[in-house]
Amino acid sequence: MIVDDLEKRLNIEKLPVYFLEGADGFLRNKAIEYFVKLVSDDLSIFNLQIFDDVEAMNDVISACNMMPVMDNSKVVIVRSTSKLSDSDKAQLISYLKKPADFTTLVLSDDSSPSVLNQLYKYGEVVDCKGCSEAQILKWVKEVAQSRNIDIDDKAILLLSKFTDCNMMRVLKEVEKLVAYCDGKKITVNEVELLVTPDNEYSIFKLTDALKDGNNFEALTVLNSMLSKGTKPSVIISTLSGNYRRMFEAKVSSLDVNELAKVLGVKPYAITLARKQAEKYTQIELKKFNDTLHELEFLFKSGQTDEREALQRAMLMLIKK
Repeated sequence: MIVDDLEKRLNIEKLPVYFLEGADGFLRNKAIEYFVKLVSDDLSIFNLQIFDDVEAMNDVISACNMMPVMDNSKVVIVRSTSKLSDSDKAQLISYLKKPADFTTLVLSDDSSPSVLNQLYKYGEVVDCKGCSEAQILKWVKEVAQSRNIDIDDKAILLLSKFTDCNMMRVLKEVEKLVAYCDGKKITVNEVELLVTPDNEYSIFKLTDALKDGNNFEALTVLNSMLSKGTKPSVIISTLSGNYRRMFEAKVSSLDVNELAKVLGVKPYAITLARKQAEKYTQIELKKFNDTLHELEFLFKSGQTDEREALQRAMLMLIKK
């Protein structure tokens, strides 16, 4: 279940256990906000308990088993389970097998790798791995409306691309744009002027130019990244990941969501990869992957300089 659907579902039915899967801070906070709303303000001191971390699972389970006060239900939230020990997990499993029917327990699975994924069968999983462009468009428009800010939809979508759909960063950038525009409408021009694209977006622009044979644009993007201090090793590693994703998108029969889950990326990244992969054959993408992987090994093992490795990578990828 995605966070967008959570509030509506909670109004229909409250389950005993929910897992917040993923480390996107904005989505986790948004989901937790919906659970907090289940408890009336007057009774929150009794019927809402929030644990920042799992210091003692005994305390969490005791809170779950304690009857609600002057109400039929209560909510217990654990914001982080990254420190969950094996003994804590054993206690938790014992509770999950027979949870209190008057308690909604919310467990935030924010660690990587996950410490709770084997327990998901005991409850409902809420996807907090990352925002989609549609979610960012919706929520930024809500924020803008509440603060009487005028921002163009195209500017929001470009912001989502520049930040790799990181909503926390999007909101910070919006604050910067609001200060700069001083009441004027925020457009694509202001986003391009003030917001620095992250490496993922820059690599997308680079690979997009390469697949179209636009070598001048490709070298312009590359030089821009280097001039801003991006290390050649980071560019090679990100390029390698991007071409590997393109290869998987080319050969896999899985749908977008399934492949995204397997590769640990957002669905829109797979959609973009499949579109870029259309310009290449499987053999070409396999060659690029093998060579980029070899170049990564060569500079990591000290057999070549990272800048030389990047030059060799670009000579291979640029269309003659």
